[in-house]
Amino acid sequence: MIQLKKVSKIFTSNTTDFFQALHEIDLLIEDGEFLVLKGISGSGKSTLLSIIAGMMKPTSGFVMVDGENIASLSDYHISSYRNSKVGFITQSFHLLDELSVEDNITVPLIITDLSNKQVNQQLLRVMKLCNISHKAKQKVSTLSGGEKQRTIIARALINEPKIIICDEPTANLDYHNSINFIEIVTQLKELNKTIIIATHDPIFDKLEVVDKVVHISDGSLE
Repeated sequence: MIQLKKVSKIFTSNTTDFFQALHEIDLLIEDGEFLVLKGISGSGKSTLLSIIAGMMKPTSGFVMVDGENIASLSDYHISSYRNSKVGFITQSFHLLDELSVEDNITVPLIITDLSNKQVNQQLLRVMKLCNISHKAKQKVSTLSGGEKQRTIIARALINEPKIIICDEPTANLDYHNSINFIEIVTQLKELNKTIIIATHDPIFDKLEVVDKVVHISDGSLE
């Protein structure tokens, strides 16, 4: 379970200027829940996702994940949290173009102590789930936009995270590839993953697989 209590985030510059991106957010996300966070650009969606993912700490408040306040963790322990529990999918691909699909997918496993056999087992599993097995040996630079997105999803899943966080995942995809993405996250929902998607894409409106829709505006939940 993920629970945010009075979470605020203030960004300050070198002067006295500041910007409050989040205002005392209270939010509860149950295990296995599919939540869609709706809001326009600049509403605070990405900041909120970054805090849940442990990529950014709140200025104040608590972020409880399975009973642990991740906002108070050391850099070492928050890195461990991100690597073991969170898969992050963004609209930007951030892939290594000159490496193969399979090499890009297994990057997060470099710091683990898994055997080659275990790495290969997990690689085959996520490539099959994301329908990218047939491109395993190809360089990322040769892929289409949809294939790059499926590679990113596979990389996010390689560590078997329980929480999948997606920031505008369909922003750079056409309708066909957006539908493919929805089919993949629907399968993840069936695997009891907790899924959080921040978007303003209407394709997510009224999807049966979505459990909860939360609207954010000017850093506050509506």
